[in-house]
Amino acid sequence: MENYRDAKYNDVINVIKEFHNKYQRPGIPDLLNLIKGPYNVTEPNQLQNNWADFDNPGVYFIFSNADELLYVGMSTVSIGSRLISFFGSLIEPKNPQWLQEKGKTAGYAAILPIDKNNRFEAPAIEDYIICRLKKIL
Repeated sequence: MENYRDAKYNDVINVIKEFHNKYQRPGIPDLLNLIKGPYNVTEPNQLQNNWADFDNPGVYFIFSNADELLYVGMSTVSIGSRLISFFGSLIEPKNPQWLQEKGKTAGYAAILPIDKNNRFEAPAIEDYIICRLKKIL
């Protein structure tokens, strides 16, 4: 998953749009209408104040303040609990070890929440995005 590091927010949006157009799913909303954020990950209260968005499975994207894509991940249970595991809470904020090792600092996250009845889509969407970004870049 190292080769997508040069991607920017708009690259991610274009790949999500491509996925949605290529794989039509009757009854499932346009993925671009589901994108939420940006949420400042250095202020965990932004994550917790928007918990309704985070209580679903889905795909999340972590960017630097320079708009560099740092990480793509997914959760089949709760995006919020996954992000909190990386960045901590109001009481105990933290910086993920994988960022420290690379000398990077996360700035914001964008999320793509998926309805709980369609949680099976999260791994497919994550994999598609990563593979397409590798080919584009």
